[in-house]
Order: sequence, then structure tokens, then C-alpha cells
Amino acid sequence: MTRYLIIVLLAGATFMSCKRTDHPDNQYQGREIAEEDISAVIQTVIDSHDISGFFPYQLEDTVLFNAMKSFYRAREYELAWNEDDELLPQTEEFIAILEDAEKEGLEREDYDIRRIKMFRDDVFESDEFQKNMKLIYLDLMLTANYILYAHHTVRGRIDPGTLGGIWKCTPRECDLAANLRAGIEEQNIAASLDSLKPQYRQFRKLKGALSLYRAIIMTGGWDTVPQGPELAVGDTSVRVAAAWKRLNAEINRSEKEKEVPQIFDRDLESTLKYFQKRHGLEESGKLDEATVRVMNIPATDRTNQIKLNIERLRWLPDSFGSHYILVNIPEYKMRVVENGNEAMEMRVIVGKKMNSTPIFSDTMEYLVFAPYWNVPNSIATEEILPKQIENSSYLAEHNYELLSGWGKDASVVHPIWVNWKKMKRDSFKFRIRQKPGPWNALGHVKFIFPNDMDIYLHDTPTDHLFSRAERDFSHGCIRIEEPAKLADFLLPDKDTEEIEELMAAENETVVPLKKQYPVHILYWTTWVDDDGKVNFRDDLYDFDQVQLNAIERHRNRDLDLISER
Repeated sequence: MTRYLIIVLLAGATFMSCKRTDHPDNQYQGREIAEEDISAVIQTVIDSHDISGFFPYQLEDTVLFNAMKSFYRAREYELAWNEDDELLPQTEEFIAILEDAEKEGLEREDYDIRRIKMFRDDVFESDEFQKNMKLIYLDLMLTANYILYAHHTVRGRIDPGTLGGIWKCTPRECDLAANLRAGIEEQNIAASLDSLKPQYRQFRKLKGALSLYRAIIMTGGWDTVPQGPELAVGDTSVRVAAAWKRLNAEINRSEKEKEVPQIFDRDLESTLKYFQKRHGLEESGKLDEATVRVMNIPATDRTNQIKLNIERLRWLPDSFGSHYILVNIPEYKMRVVENGNEAMEMRVIVGKKMNSTPIFSDTMEYLVFAPYWNVPNSIATEEILPKQIENSSYLAEHNYELLSGWGKDASVVHPIWVNWKKMKRDSFKFRIRQKPGPWNALGHVKFIFPNDMDIYLHDTPTDHLFSRAERDFSHGCIRIEEPAKLADFLLPDKDTEEIEELMAAENETVVPLKKQYPVHILYWTTWVDDDGKVNFRDDLYDFDQVQLNAIERHRNRDLDLISER
């Protein structure tokens, strides 16, 4: 066995350096390896050798290694991609899939296509020894690349858990070895990989959008529009023609080369409104600074943005279920889905960049009407305490109560008994809470899905903020535009009048939900709507950039390792 392992290592060194039979260690050439010996060689490699060398780069991923070991052990270490001295058709099928990796939002360069094709092309042109050695090596490479590609299909190219705690999600599970086994046995590698893809309609829609924007890049992308004074209907400027050319390159593709006017007409106004709506801008129909800024984002950046959001769909569970609540942070929107159909949609206010709303899933269990607002200690010490020190009546004027602590047995303390002038932030042990009422920061109702971040949906007295295009004003929780409408939907056994009475009450009331709702707080900066239109939003928290940087670090490390071979 050791002899065969040495042969594999020598042959492997030859193949890794892209040389053929002229290697100085070709003294083994001409020796035959019996069929049962091939299995012995594979077993020795799988059980004794560092199999990371058969992946496109030196991975340190025991999940992938174990999948490869499980696959060969289950088939008693026989070749998987070869039968009766011929490569199976599944080999060409899989190579074609790797060649088209870009269509799936993946990167062709992440897979070892060059070496696989090199061995495929000359495996049967070698003497018996070299042929068998190359068959072994090709088999291991095909298997390793399948497992890596399948892993990317299921979980994406990077682990969201490595992104600094931004995404809190549970990775999808899959038996990669069993999946490859089925693909080979059923002679359908494509179907085996298709079964691993996210089954969301949005996944398929975004892949269509990716194809569209890749085609735009292939035809030259679009030129920038010069900044300048705001333009509206009736204005004449060379910038009008530049705006038309830019819009035609993305929206009116059939009119890309058409002669464009320099007079701002109603058609341009309408097209700009359409563009602004798709990008979450104020739908003014004017060529303003914000619109030009978004128009000048390159097509390559939009393509990368689509890829990033395709990747995020791989991080989601297999299904949201038949009913759920979904909040898309960059869109400032919440949707309620019932029996697979959208039951309602409303605007939301999310956390500021410095108090970003976290991305996670949980389950809504109960509602609290006429709630107290227990002010988080950070807000109490950084925002309220300085005002109370300056004005000893501040708490009373804003309907706050002071409690002795955070325990259930905490008692109300009158502010007059506290020496505010000597109070310091780091020694503040009290709890501040705001009484129920129209002044309350949580409004008249909050919707609770218990989580260790204390994030929830709630009403707000500052409803004028919902008219803004950009709505990142909160400290992390999510304010909703129509709380009574949502409460009425979630509590079908209570009529509208009863809901209104609970919201206007002076005392806090907790109402459990008979039907609990999963809540998914997500971060999609691009998606395709029900009309088939691609939407983009600004990267509110710079999470796109964080994810892109992680992918680039991953790729650069891998390319460095490949170049060292």
C-alpha cells in the first residue's frame, strides 16, 4: 500500500506542475495497475493523504473533506466518473456547469476547470500506468470540485458568520456525498445540483436580472451623466441627451443607439420617475443631484450587487413557510404573507447606521398594547441623563418614570430624591421608562418576537417621518406605518373597535397570538418585483461592501495558493 501511495504522490507532483511523462520520476511508467489496485490507491489517498490538494485551492474545511471521504467510502473507493475505460457523460455535463458558473452568481475562477480539462483531453493518450494515474487524479479532482460547487450552491462562497456578527442565520444542511452519488447513478449531474439551489422565486428572478446586466456590460455598459443644475420639463441642455443615453442603455435597450433630444420633455420626466421609483428615490421626475448620483453607478457595480444578493438567498432557510412577516431594511418596507400571498405592505423606519437594525429571524408571539417604554441604558445615559441634569423637570415633562433598577421588584423613585448634579453615566443604576400614552416613543402597541437583541416592531408618535424616501431614524427597532392594521390582522378574534380601545388604554395589556408568525428581517439591496422590474437600493449600512471585501479576500488568498503550485 505504501508503494502505491508513493506512486500517487510522485504522479501528483507531476500533474500539479502541469508536466506529463517527461517527469524525472517516470521510472514507474509502463507498470500496470490492476483495477483492484486503483481502488486501493484511492483508499490510501482518501484515508492517508491530505486531500485538500485535490480541491482548487488549499481549503481548511472539514465539512468538504468529510463529504469527499464519505463519497468514496460508500462506493468502496471505485472510480466514480469512469466506466469500462471511458469517462462517463456526466463528466462533460459537469464541466459545462462549471463553465457557466457565472450564470448562478458564482465565479468560474473558483473551480479547477483548466486542470480538469487538461487531464480529460490526454488521459487516454498515455501509457497504461500514466492513464490509470491520470484517471485517479481526474476522478478525485472532479469529485472535489463537485463538492465545492455544491457547497457554494447550498451555503454560498463565504460563511456569513465570519462577517462580524452582521448576519445571524442558520446554514442550510445537505448531504453533499449522497447528492453526488445520486447525480452519477441517475446520470443527471445538473438535476442533482438544481435540487440544492434556493427554491425562492426571487432566486430565479435575480439570476434573470444578472443575465440582463451581464449583457449590458458586454455591450459597453453606460456612460456617466455630468452633474449640474437641476433640470425639469422644458429645460434644454446637453445633459438631457446624456440622461436619455444613460436610461436607454439600461431601460429602453432597443433605443440605445437612437438619436436623443436635448429638450427635457414629458417622456423623459416619465422615464425618470420610473427610474427613481426602482431606486427608492423621490419620484420627482427631475434630473436632480441624487438621481444623477445613482445613474452614475457603473453597470459592473450593479452586477456585483446582484451577485451579493443572490449569495444572501443561499443563507436563508429552505422556506419561509406559508405565513410570515418580512422586513427589508434597505427598502424601508414590511410585508405580511399569508398562504403564500402578500396580505399587506407598509412603510417602516429602521435603525440609523450607528444603531443598525440587526439581520435575523425569529417568531412573533404576542402584542403589548399601551406599552411602557423601558429606555435602553445606552439611551438613558447618553441622551436623557444629560438633559435631566440640565433640567430637573425633564423626566416629568416627558412622561418618564424613574425606577430603582431593572429587576421585577424595582420600585418607582421620585426624581427629587436623586442628586442629579453628581450623577455620572458609569454610576447610573436606575431604569427610566416612559408611561403609556400618545407621547410614548413606542406609540400605542408593540409586536414582540423575543430575542436577545431586544428588537421588535412598534408604533410611533412621529408618523410624519414615513413620508421621507430614506427612513433610517430609529435606535434599531422597527417602527411601522399602520400598527392598528397589522394588529387587526394578527388578532382576527378581536374587532377593530376593540383594537382601538386597547391601543388607547392607560394601562399596559399583553395579548398572546393564537397563530404565531415567523419574522424575517433581511437586507436586500436589489430584488425583482412582481412586475419583473429590477430594483436597487443604497447600501444603507455598507453591508454590501463588507460582503464584497470578504469575497475578495477569500479569492485573493485562493489565487495566491493556486499560483504557488
